[in-house]
Amino acid sequence: MPGERPAPTWGEGIAMSNATLRGLCLVLIGVWGGACLSGCSKPVAKVTQTELPSDDELRDRIDRALDFTLSNRHLDTKDQAAWQIVHGALAYGRDFQVYHDGKLVPALDYLLDGGELRGWTLRKGDHGLKAVLEAGSKTGQGHVDQWLGYLSQCGLSPDEAIKVGFPIVNRWLDVIWLDPGNIGFLFSAP
Repeated sequence: MPGERPAPTWGEGIAMSNATLRGLCLVLIGVWGGACLSGCSKPVAKVTQTELPSDDELRDRIDRALDFTLSNRHLDTKDQAAWQIVHGALAYGRDFQVYHDGKLVPALDYLLDGGELRGWTLRKGDHGLKAVLEAGSKTGQGHVDQWLGYLSQCGLSPDEAIKVGFPIVNRWLDVIWLDPGNIGFLFSAP
C-alpha cells in the first residue's frame, strides 16, 4: 500500500532508551540472582572422609591386581599387536605369556626366537637388524628404537640374541650401539 513503511530488518525497530535497557538488565540479574540464592538456605551436606589404605594394604592390593592380570589375562598373537604385547613384557618380563596357535608361550621367547607379530617389524640393517619406526600406527614402534629400549628393561642379558625371518642373529645390545642411524646415541639403552 502506498505510504506504508516496509517491515523492519534485523536490528531495526527495536529502539530502547538507555534507562529501559538498564532496567531490563537489572530485572534479569535479579531473577538470576534470586534463583541462585534460593539454594543457599538449604543445609550443607556433611562431608565424610574416607580413610586411605596403609602403604602395606595398597602394596598388597596392587600385587593382587598384577598377579590376577598375569595369571588370568592372556593376549593372543593373532589378535593383539606388538605395542600391547611388548608392553606386557615390559611389566612382567619373562613371566609374561601369550597365546600363539592356541598354546601359551613366553612372549619374550616367542619374539626373540623370530616370532611374527603385527607391528614387530624388524629389517636387515648395516649391523644385523633394525626395528622399523611405525609412528602413529598404534600397533608398531612409535619412536626410535622403542622396542629395543623396552627389551633393555625386561632383564635380558646383553648377549641375548634376536632371531628374525632372515638368517641374522644379533646380540640385541649391538643393534643399538652399532647402528649408523643412532646419531648421538639417541636410542634407549642401559
